Amino acid sequence: MSVVTLVAGAQTGTRYPGSSTDIPEIGTERDALRHLVQDRCLLYWTQRHLPEPCVRVVLPDSGAAISGYAVVADRMGAGHYLLVPTRTMAGTDSAELVSPEAPNYFAAAWHARDLVSGFVGHRVPRTELGLAVNTVRTRGQDQFHIHIECLRSGVIESLRATAEQVAADSLTLVRVGGSTYSGMRIMGV
Repeated sequence: MSVVTLVAGAQTGTRYPGSSTDIPEIGTERDALRHLVQDRCLLYWTQRHLPEPCVRVVLPDSGAAISGYAVVADRMGAGHYLLVPTRTMAGTDSAELVSPEAPNYFAAAWHARDLVSGFVGHRVPRTELGLAVNTVRTRGQDQFHIHIECLRSGVIESLRATAEQVAADSLTLVRVGGSTYSGMRIMGV
């Protein structure tokens, strides 16, 4: 099994339309998503063992926030979720993300697809779900996060047509829905 992950706006320089700054609980400042997770969700989780206002909080190492993550429902709605590490890291440019000790946030985001299925009321086939990450140039938040959502039919068709061209060991330029993205095949999730 494999997943193709797209890095939004990799060539076009445009922002991903489902920007995480659209979450109603946070403002539009660039560190708002980090504050939501660290100052509100983690606090509520440690005090009451409830993830609010996040949907899910996972702290695998005896409750240590350094290797955990939260899942936030994006204001874009329609089953659009964000997986956000509980530790501070700016984005794909963060050294912490590629550290051998770093949690596999992509696997965690892929496993959080159950939330999308729960939102739509039935199991969504894995070929109709996507993960996306904004680049340094296109992100609206300076906290790494992974978008988890259903794919439009045109995106599914484009990915199906180009799937064999997407490499597992490096970024490959992929044309999807009239835009160019960097894609990578992630095996085994």
